[in-house]
Parts: sequence; C-alpha cells; structure tokens
Amino acid sequence: MKVISVYNNFANTGGAQDMALRLAGSFSPHTTPIVLTRTSAGHITGAYEKAADFMQLSRKQVKDILRRWPDAVFLSHDRKSTTRLMIYKTMGLRNLKVVHVAHSVFDNLRRFTLFPEHVVAISKAVEANLKDYFKLPAQRITMIPNGLPDRGVKEPRRGPGIRILLMGRIYALKRQLEIAEALDGYLPEGTELYFAGTGPQEHELTQLLAAKKNMHFLGQIDPAKHICDYDYVLLFSQKEGLPLSLIEACMYGRPMITNTLPSVLEINVPGTTGISCRDLDELRSMIKDLPAPSSREYIRMARNARERYGQLFTESRMNEAYRSLLEKASTGK
Repeated sequence: MKVISVYNNFANTGGAQDMALRLAGSFSPHTTPIVLTRTSAGHITGAYEKAADFMQLSRKQVKDILRRWPDAVFLSHDRKSTTRLMIYKTMGLRNLKVVHVAHSVFDNLRRFTLFPEHVVAISKAVEANLKDYFKLPAQRITMIPNGLPDRGVKEPRRGPGIRILLMGRIYALKRQLEIAEALDGYLPEGTELYFAGTGPQEHELTQLLAAKKNMHFLGQIDPAKHICDYDYVLLFSQKEGLPLSLIEACMYGRPMITNTLPSVLEINVPGTTGISCRDLDELRSMIKDLPAPSSREYIRMARNARERYGQLFTESRMNEAYRSLLEKASTGK
C-alpha cells in the first residue's frame, strides 16, 4: 500500500503541516515520501523543503501516481485538497482512494466541501463538528488523536521564579497580542512569559513586547532543546483542533495553562494536568497564584501530564490506528 500525503499550503509552518509530513514519513520509512500540494516549490518554507518529495496537486499528477501505484491511498489534510481530489474522482479517476483528516472545527463552506467515505477526526470536538455542521454519519468518522514520538521527560530547571512558554504560529487565532496586553502589569515579580514562533503578527508582537515588563520574544525554537528552560506551557487560542504544543507539554512533563475550548480540555484536564481559565480576566487573576515548580501541586500536575501523554498521544498509537484505517480504505471496505 502506497500512501500519498496531501496538504494545500506549505508556505508556513503549522500543526496540520507537521502532522501531514510526520505521517508521510511514517508510511514511507525506506523512501522519500511523496507529498502533493498547491504551494509552488519556491514558496515551500525552509523548515519543510527537505522533508518530502513535493509535487503539485493536479489531476495529471494524481493520474500518474495511480498508474504507478494502483493501490495508492491519498491521505488529505485540508478541505480544499480533499474536495479537489473528490472532483478528480468524478472526472474519471474512479479508482482514486481518499482518506480525509479533519484538523479543526469549521462553520463555513459546508455545501462546497466534499468528503470521502473515510474521515479522520483528531479530537472529539472535531468529530462533533463533522457530525453537527457537516452532517457526516458517525460510521464514516474515525477518531484518531494526534501523536508525537516520545522524547522523554525533560527535567525542570532549578532557577528561581516561574517561566511560562507560549508556542505557536503568531497570528490572530493564537491571540498572542491579546494575551500580552491582558497580562501587562499582572505578572508578579519573578514570573516571566515567553512567546515562541513565527507568523504574520510577529513584527507587531516584537514591537509590543519591547515595552512590556517580564515578557520576551524568542522566535522559532526547538522544544526538545529548550523546554527544560520553562515551567508551564500556555495556550489560549480562539480555535484549536488538537494542539501539538500541549501534546508536547504533556510529553515533556510540563503542566499547562489553557482556556476551556473543548479540544484543549481533551489534553489539559483542569486540576489534574494543569489549570484552565474561562477568559482573560480569570487568567489575570490566576497567574498570580501559580504553584511553584518545587511544590507538591506542581510535581503532581507534571507527573499527570506525562502519564496522559503515554495513555493517549504516543506516535505508535496514532500510527497503528492510521494503518488500520488506510488498509481498510485501500481494499474498499
């Protein structure tokens, strides 16, 4: 069985892109994975350009792949690409087999979105969105949470104070600018907030943070190398599918600070693996009373976060579930 990964946009980094490439590599362990995209070669971000053999998503390309690998399954990670593939199927490519992976919740373009027989939901919130908004029957949906390879627990730093890390693409949905403004003047002495990532609001954020006390901009970082420098992972997005930054927090044994989005609470269990707040006002109040990294409460949450990763979010568990589904799709069952 040949698996071809598909994603519309590799001009920037993001969770869906990361998972598309990770799964592409998992199902092409001895060869360079083929990934179809609408991003031209010159615009694929440097973080991804060597990760796969990128080809343009077109009917001709899909037809050529099917001629070479008649059993190929196309694992598509965005609605535009999936709809395009389903149109190709109606245009004569009858043996085209597609599995769609839904990474987020949507409330638009229902009538302009075509789904195949097999659809993956990465979280319960996404599954509910597929049923309630897109009206997909439950038997067509398979829930497979995102997973990451285990890089082990990173021991916490031994320095004074509290360091909080917010990782993610810097744009409106992640709310970095809002968070910086909301917490200005509310971080107690010794508590530092660090923003990591790149994105369209990066310049605005760096300008804003220049005048803020106890807030810093890091740019893009490798969590495996730097997570040991931080005590908590913060995420307070407007919308999420199943955020990889929180799965990384669990894997490395870091308590989380989040809002109450349903998909976020599938990772961060309030009072068990971290702390949740209804809104930014509550976050301002709570930030002053975070358990110190040396406290029993912090150590308990850190341990629980690591255990939750092992229970739900390992890469091996994810790959096994995908393999089962892709084999089913390949045989037409």
